Amino acid sequence: MKILCPQCQHPLQQTAKHWHCEQQHHFDSAKQGYTNLLLVQHKRSKIPGDSADMVNARKRFLNLGLYQPLADAINKRVLKHTHTHSPLRIIDAGCGEGYYTQQLAQALQHAKVAADITGIDISKFAVKAAAGRSKDIQWFVANSSHIPVEDNSCDVLLSLFSPLPEAEFARVLKPNGLLIVASTGQQHLLQLREQLYEQVNSDVLNPCDKLAAQFSPSQQQNINYQLDLTSSAVISDLLCMTPHYWRASPEKKQQLSLLPQLRVNIDINLYGLQLISR
Repeated sequence: MKILCPQCQHPLQQTAKHWHCEQQHHFDSAKQGYTNLLLVQHKRSKIPGDSADMVNARKRFLNLGLYQPLADAINKRVLKHTHTHSPLRIIDAGCGEGYYTQQLAQALQHAKVAADITGIDISKFAVKAAAGRSKDIQWFVANSSHIPVEDNSCDVLLSLFSPLPEAEFARVLKPNGLLIVASTGQQHLLQLREQLYEQVNSDVLNPCDKLAAQFSPSQQQNINYQLDLTSSAVISDLLCMTPHYWRASPEKKQQLSLLPQLRVNIDINLYGLQLISR
């Protein structure tokens, strides 16, 4: 899968320390194993995306294996798509700190499926952490609305609890490519939300509606179970890796931090979508 220069859209060539294109645009590779391709005009803020604290909390929480059922479901879905393509070209758009990307790479390696995997995220802190998980995956700081790859070059595209730029996803996916989307259900983290808000909002996003102009759903799976969080540190990490960390009042967050344990619902919808014929 060719990586494109975000400035001129020409293919980038990789050397030991940087990427460059024929127009002499250069992007240095960090010693940690990632490259920043995020242009200033593609930033949403001065320091976009998840903060270092959010990334570290998510890494600690996910490393406990508490969302392993979701990772397993994603891996199974991708493995079912491997019969038509080898090597499989995969992009994780909004890869965060790389937990699901790494899990997928390991599953494909175990199944002896060749894959070219790229993870992108707008947060430099997230991509830096992701690069520490695997050196076999290409990691880039980039905006998922400006994915730095060629048209029709991707077999599988992941968007897990991330923005859904429909036109960009349609651009990079092959005609028979697979888009996998994870979004939260009505009961997701209900008990946590009840601790934080006087009135809990039950509205949820249906990604199929948002993507309906160019994608049609082919599969849907609900992943539903309960977690027993047995320490205030784990509860705090869960809060810090969600948008509720920014929405809840300081008083409610302080009260939550004093809880020694909490049982929460996990309610996640996993969708497989295909491009509508062009």
